[in-house]
Amino acid sequence: MTRLYARFRIPVKKWRDSNQRLNPVVAGIRSSWIVDETEKTWRSAVKHQFNLEPIEPTDDDIRKHLKTAKTQPTESYQADLDRMQDRLTALQALLAEWDDKNKTELERLKRKKNKTDADASRLALLSSERNDLKDRVSRQSKSTTTAKQSLHKILDKNNRENMKAWHRALLKARKDLNKDNRLFKDKVRFHVCIHNITKHLYDAPNAYPTVKPLEDAGTNTGILWLDDNNECIPLTTFQGGGMLERDNYVIDVIVETIDEPLMADPFTDFESHLNQ
Repeated sequence: MTRLYARFRIPVKKWRDSNQRLNPVVAGIRSSWIVDETEKTWRSAVKHQFNLEPIEPTDDDIRKHLKTAKTQPTESYQADLDRMQDRLTALQALLAEWDDKNKTELERLKRKKNKTDADASRLALLSSERNDLKDRVSRQSKSTTTAKQSLHKILDKNNRENMKAWHRALLKARKDLNKDNRLFKDKVRFHVCIHNITKHLYDAPNAYPTVKPLEDAGTNTGILWLDDNNECIPLTTFQGGGMLERDNYVIDVIVETIDEPLMADPFTDFESHLNQ
Protein backbone atom coordinates (compact mmCIF):
# COMPACT_ATOMS: atom_id res chain seq x y z
CA MET A 1 0.00 0.00 0.00
CA THR A 2 1.30 3.45 -0.94
CA ARG A 3 -0.03 6.94 -0.27
CA LEU A 4 1.43 10.29 -1.41
CA TYR A 5 0.41 13.69 0.01
CA ALA A 6 0.90 16.99 -1.81
CA ARG A 7 -0.31 20.59 -1.42
CA PHE A 8 -0.50 23.01 -4.33
CA ARG A 9 -0.97 26.78 -4.34
CA ILE A 10 -2.50 28.32 -7.45
CA PRO A 11 -2.62 32.15 -7.65
CA VAL A 12 -6.01 33.65 -8.44
CA LYS A 13 -4.77 34.95 -11.81
CA LYS A 14 -3.66 31.42 -12.83
CA TRP A 15 -6.75 29.60 -11.58
CA ARG A 16 -9.00 27.70 -13.99
CA ASP A 17 -12.61 26.97 -13.17
CA SER A 18 -15.43 25.33 -15.11
CA ASN A 19 -17.54 28.47 -14.59
CA GLN A 20 -14.97 30.74 -16.22
CA ARG A 21 -15.38 31.87 -19.81
CA LEU A 22 -11.77 32.24 -20.86
CA ASN A 23 -10.65 32.55 -24.45
CA PRO A 24 -8.62 29.54 -25.61
CA VAL A 25 -5.28 31.39 -25.58
CA VAL A 26 -5.64 32.55 -21.97
CA ALA A 27 -6.91 29.12 -20.91
CA GLY A 28 -3.93 27.45 -22.58
CA ILE A 29 -1.44 29.82 -20.96
CA ARG A 30 -2.91 29.17 -17.53
CA SER A 31 -2.89 25.41 -18.02
CA SER A 32 0.73 25.48 -19.17
CA TRP A 33 1.70 27.52 -16.12
CA ILE A 34 -0.07 25.05 -13.80
CA VAL A 35 1.72 22.10 -15.42
CA ASP A 36 5.14 23.73 -15.15
CA GLU A 37 4.75 24.97 -11.58
CA THR A 38 3.02 21.97 -10.02
CA GLU A 39 5.55 19.54 -11.48
CA LYS A 40 8.05 21.08 -9.04
CA THR A 41 5.69 20.37 -6.12
CA TRP A 42 5.19 16.76 -7.21
CA ARG A 43 8.94 16.25 -7.39
CA SER A 44 9.44 17.79 -3.97
CA ALA A 45 6.69 15.67 -2.39
CA VAL A 46 7.95 12.34 -3.73
CA LYS A 47 11.51 13.25 -2.80
CA HIS A 48 10.52 14.30 0.74
CA GLN A 49 8.19 11.38 1.47
CA PHE A 50 9.85 8.52 -0.45
CA ASN A 51 13.36 9.79 -1.23
CA LEU A 52 12.77 9.19 -4.94
CA GLU A 53 13.95 11.36 -7.80
CA PRO A 54 13.29 10.80 -11.49
CA ILE A 55 16.10 9.72 -13.79
CA GLU A 56 16.57 12.57 -16.24
CA PRO A 57 17.29 11.68 -19.90
CA THR A 58 20.33 12.90 -21.77
CA ASP A 59 20.04 14.57 -25.16
CA ASP A 60 20.91 11.23 -26.78
CA ASP A 61 18.09 9.54 -24.84
CA ILE A 62 15.67 12.21 -26.06
CA ARG A 63 16.76 11.91 -29.70
CA LYS A 64 15.84 8.22 -29.68
CA HIS A 65 12.20 9.28 -29.23
CA LEU A 66 12.34 12.43 -31.36
CA LYS A 67 10.06 12.58 -34.38
CA THR A 68 10.52 15.23 -37.03
CA ALA A 69 8.13 18.09 -36.43
CA LYS A 70 5.77 19.19 -39.18
CA THR A 71 7.27 22.50 -40.25
CA GLN A 72 6.52 24.80 -43.16
CA PRO A 73 9.20 25.09 -45.89
CA THR A 74 11.00 28.43 -45.87
CA GLU A 75 13.31 28.19 -48.91
CA SER A 76 10.95 29.94 -51.35
CA TYR A 77 10.15 32.65 -48.80
CA GLN A 78 13.85 33.26 -48.21
CA ALA A 79 14.57 33.38 -51.94
CA ASP A 80 11.78 35.93 -52.51
CA LEU A 81 13.04 37.99 -49.59
CA ASP A 82 16.60 37.94 -50.95
CA ARG A 83 15.37 39.19 -54.34
CA MET A 84 13.32 41.94 -52.70
CA GLN A 85 16.25 42.99 -50.55
CA ASP A 86 18.57 43.13 -53.58
CA ARG A 87 15.98 45.23 -55.44
CA LEU A 88 15.64 47.58 -52.47
CA THR A 89 19.41 47.96 -52.19
CA ALA A 90 19.63 48.76 -55.90
CA LEU A 91 16.88 51.39 -55.69
CA GLN A 92 18.47 52.98 -52.62
CA ALA A 93 21.78 53.15 -54.47
CA LEU A 94 20.02 54.70 -57.47
CA LEU A 95 18.43 57.35 -55.26
CA ALA A 96 21.77 58.09 -53.59
CA GLU A 97 23.42 58.40 -57.00
CA TRP A 98 20.68 60.77 -58.19
CA ASP A 99 21.15 62.91 -55.07
CA ASP A 100 24.88 63.11 -55.66
CA LYS A 101 24.29 64.43 -59.16
CA ASN A 102 21.17 66.56 -58.81
CA LYS A 103 20.20 67.36 -55.22
CA THR A 104 22.38 70.47 -54.99
CA GLU A 105 20.76 71.90 -58.12
CA LEU A 106 17.30 70.93 -56.87
CA GLU A 107 17.82 72.73 -53.56
CA ARG A 108 19.24 75.80 -55.36
CA LEU A 109 16.22 76.02 -57.63
CA LYS A 110 13.85 75.67 -54.68
CA ARG A 111 15.53 78.59 -52.91
CA LYS A 112 15.67 80.83 -56.00
CA LYS A 113 13.12 83.64 -55.68
CA ASN A 114 12.78 84.91 -59.23
CA LYS A 115 12.51 81.77 -61.31
CA THR A 116 12.44 81.86 -65.07
CA ASP A 117 10.21 79.54 -67.05
CA ALA A 118 13.25 77.37 -67.71
CA ASP A 119 14.02 77.26 -63.96
CA ALA A 120 10.44 76.26 -63.14
CA SER A 121 10.45 73.58 -65.82
CA ARG A 122 13.81 72.22 -64.61
CA LEU A 123 12.62 72.26 -60.98
CA ALA A 124 9.46 70.36 -61.87
CA LEU A 125 11.48 67.75 -63.76
CA LEU A 126 13.99 67.24 -60.97
CA SER A 127 11.28 67.11 -58.29
CA SER A 128 9.30 64.58 -60.32
CA GLU A 129 12.36 62.38 -60.86
CA ARG A 130 13.31 62.39 -57.16
CA ASN A 131 9.75 61.84 -55.93
CA ASP A 132 9.38 58.92 -58.32
CA LEU A 133 12.59 57.34 -57.01
CA LYS A 134 11.55 57.94 -53.39
CA ASP A 135 8.15 56.32 -54.04
CA ARG A 136 9.80 53.30 -55.64
CA VAL A 137 12.15 52.93 -52.65
CA SER A 138 9.24 53.31 -50.23
CA ARG A 139 7.08 50.71 -52.00
CA GLN A 140 9.96 48.27 -52.23
CA SER A 141 10.82 48.84 -48.56
CA LYS A 142 7.23 48.07 -47.51
CA SER A 143 7.15 44.93 -49.64
CA THR A 144 10.47 43.77 -48.19
CA THR A 145 9.28 44.42 -44.64
CA THR A 146 6.09 42.44 -45.29
CA ALA A 147 8.15 39.55 -46.69
CA LYS A 148 10.43 39.64 -43.63
CA GLN A 149 7.44 39.53 -41.31
CA SER A 150 5.95 36.57 -43.18
CA LEU A 151 9.23 34.67 -43.02
CA HIS A 152 9.69 35.46 -39.32
CA LYS A 153 6.18 34.19 -38.56
CA ILE A 154 6.96 30.92 -40.32
CA LEU A 155 10.33 30.59 -38.55
CA ASP A 156 8.71 31.29 -35.17
CA LYS A 157 6.01 28.71 -35.86
CA ASN A 158 8.58 26.15 -36.98
CA ASN A 159 10.62 26.84 -33.86
CA ARG A 160 7.56 26.27 -31.67
CA GLU A 161 6.79 23.01 -33.46
CA ASN A 162 10.38 21.83 -32.99
CA MET A 163 10.28 22.75 -29.31
CA LYS A 164 7.00 20.84 -28.89
CA ALA A 165 8.48 17.80 -30.63
CA TRP A 166 11.54 17.94 -28.37
CA HIS A 167 9.33 18.25 -25.27
CA ARG A 168 7.23 15.26 -26.33
CA ALA A 169 10.40 13.25 -26.87
CA LEU A 170 11.71 14.38 -23.46
CA LEU A 171 8.58 13.11 -21.72
CA LYS A 172 8.70 9.79 -23.58
CA ALA A 173 12.38 9.34 -22.72
CA ARG A 174 11.75 10.21 -19.07
CA LYS A 175 8.83 7.79 -18.92
CA ASP A 176 10.96 5.04 -20.47
CA LEU A 177 13.93 5.59 -18.15
CA ASN A 178 11.75 5.58 -15.03
CA LYS A 179 9.57 2.56 -15.82
CA ASP A 180 11.21 0.54 -13.03
CA ASN A 181 11.59 3.55 -10.74
CA ARG A 182 7.95 4.68 -10.43
CA LEU A 183 6.23 5.17 -7.11
CA PHE A 184 2.89 3.81 -8.36
CA LYS A 185 3.13 0.80 -10.62
CA ASP A 186 -0.58 -0.06 -10.35
CA LYS A 187 -3.86 1.87 -10.49
CA VAL A 188 -4.36 4.73 -8.05
CA ARG A 189 -7.16 6.80 -6.53
CA PHE A 190 -6.83 10.56 -6.70
CA HIS A 191 -8.43 12.50 -3.82
CA VAL A 192 -8.70 16.28 -4.15
CA CYS A 193 -9.66 18.86 -1.51
CA ILE A 194 -10.24 22.42 -2.75
CA HIS A 195 -9.68 25.38 -0.40
CA ASN A 196 -11.41 28.50 -1.66
CA ILE A 197 -10.01 32.04 -1.36
CA THR A 198 -13.12 33.15 0.53
CA LYS A 199 -15.34 31.57 3.19
CA HIS A 200 -18.16 31.20 0.69
CA LEU A 201 -19.20 27.68 -0.20
CA TYR A 202 -17.52 26.38 -3.33
CA ASP A 203 -18.45 23.56 -5.72
CA ALA A 204 -15.24 21.54 -5.54
CA PRO A 205 -15.71 19.69 -8.89
CA ASN A 206 -15.66 23.09 -10.64
CA ALA A 207 -11.90 23.03 -10.07
CA TYR A 208 -11.40 20.20 -12.55
CA PRO A 209 -9.89 22.51 -15.26
CA THR A 210 -7.09 23.20 -12.75
CA VAL A 211 -6.85 19.65 -11.42
CA LYS A 212 -6.39 18.12 -14.90
CA PRO A 213 -3.14 19.99 -15.74
CA LEU A 214 -2.04 19.26 -12.18
CA GLU A 215 -2.42 15.53 -12.96
CA ASP A 216 -0.58 16.10 -16.26
CA ALA A 217 2.29 17.59 -14.28
CA GLY A 218 2.49 14.45 -12.16
CA THR A 219 2.68 12.34 -15.31
CA ASN A 220 5.42 14.58 -16.70
CA THR A 221 7.71 13.82 -13.77
CA GLY A 222 7.95 10.25 -15.10
CA ILE A 223 8.25 8.89 -11.57
CA LEU A 224 4.69 8.89 -10.19
CA TRP A 225 2.49 6.89 -12.55
CA LEU A 226 2.52 5.74 -16.16
CA ASP A 227 -0.22 8.10 -17.34
CA ASP A 228 -3.21 10.06 -16.05
CA ASN A 229 -5.81 8.27 -18.15
CA ASN A 230 -8.72 6.20 -16.80
CA GLU A 231 -6.65 3.04 -16.83
CA CYS A 232 -4.07 4.47 -14.42
CA ILE A 233 -6.31 6.83 -12.42
CA PRO A 234 -9.78 5.25 -12.54
CA LEU A 235 -11.17 7.41 -9.73
CA THR A 236 -10.82 11.10 -8.82
CA THR A 237 -12.81 12.42 -5.87
CA PHE A 238 -13.49 16.05 -4.95
CA GLN A 239 -14.36 17.63 -1.65
CA GLY A 240 -14.40 21.12 -0.24
CA GLY A 241 -12.12 22.54 2.42
CA GLY A 242 -11.92 25.74 4.41
CA MET A 243 -10.33 29.00 3.33
CA LEU A 244 -6.56 28.91 3.91
CA GLU A 245 -5.26 31.85 1.86
CA ARG A 246 -6.69 34.92 0.15
CA ASP A 247 -4.29 35.16 -2.78
CA ASN A 248 -4.02 31.47 -3.67
CA TYR A 249 -6.43 28.63 -4.13
CA VAL A 250 -5.00 25.72 -2.18
CA ILE A 251 -5.42 22.18 -3.50
CA ASP A 252 -4.63 19.26 -1.22
CA VAL A 253 -4.11 15.97 -3.01
CA ILE A 254 -3.79 12.40 -1.81
CA VAL A 255 -2.75 9.77 -4.31
CA GLU A 256 -3.09 6.19 -3.10
CA THR A 257 -3.04 2.68 -4.47
CA ILE A 258 -6.48 1.14 -4.79
CA ASP A 259 -5.62 -1.53 -2.23
CA GLU A 260 -5.64 1.22 0.42
CA PRO A 261 -8.87 1.09 2.47
CA LEU A 262 -11.25 3.93 1.65
CA MET A 263 -11.54 6.50 4.43
CA ALA A 264 -14.61 8.59 5.21
CA ASP A 265 -12.44 11.73 5.20
CA PRO A 266 -8.97 11.03 3.79
CA PHE A 267 -7.87 14.61 4.59
CA THR A 268 -8.02 14.23 8.36
CA ASP A 269 -4.62 15.34 9.74
CA PHE A 270 -3.49 16.05 6.18
CA GLU A 271 -0.87 18.63 7.18
CA SER A 272 0.80 16.28 9.63
CA HIS A 273 1.45 13.83 6.78
CA LEU A 274 3.01 16.61 4.71
CA ASN A 275 5.52 17.27 7.47
CA GLN A 276 6.51 13.66 8.04
